[in-house]
Amino acid sequence: MSVVPSGALTERRFDTSSGTSWRSWNRNRVEAAEQSQSNRQGPLQADKTDCYDGWEEELRYFMCRYEEHLAKNANQKFKNEQWDRIWAASPAQSVEHVHPQNPTAGGPWKGALGRGRGQKEAHVNRLGNLVLLPPGLNSKIGNREFSFKKTAYRETGLLLLGDVFRKNKWNKQAIEARERALISFATDAWADL
Repeated sequence: MSVVPSGALTERRFDTSSGTSWRSWNRNRVEAAEQSQSNRQGPLQADKTDCYDGWEEELRYFMCRYEEHLAKNANQKFKNEQWDRIWAASPAQSVEHVHPQNPTAGGPWKGALGRGRGQKEAHVNRLGNLVLLPPGLNSKIGNREFSFKKTAYRETGLLLLGDVFRKNKWNKQAIEARERALISFATDAWADL
């Protein structure tokens, strides 16, 4: 039984009972992410790995289901308080890019995704770089350094942030590893769709 509120998805692009549009989102995004994992011939195409633009509501649903999965595996009760706040806010207030979309020039994120043209664009909206936060925290941590973000993530109590705050640094390899874990979860969770 999912804890997603019945009115949570304002556009109702998918029905949680039938999964019809979720199948399409899941198949398209997982295939794109898998393709990006197998494409080692130069820079990744940003349009093939963008799991953010236009998918904010579905991303929140996906991350909520992932949190449920992690809680079940840890024999913990799913914590609805944080999720109630996340669902009540707009996606812009809850979807967080671990590596910022617009890092400060010369700031702590410089070179974190590698050197070369298009590296930030190819990785910043990837599934592995996206997390959910309670409203207000996203704007509070903004473009801050990873060590600051890790502390803030840990304090939320959200299980889905554990695979981020346990990292020593956040770079292209960390994004790709997290993305593989999320793809594995999606493949198993919706194998019958």
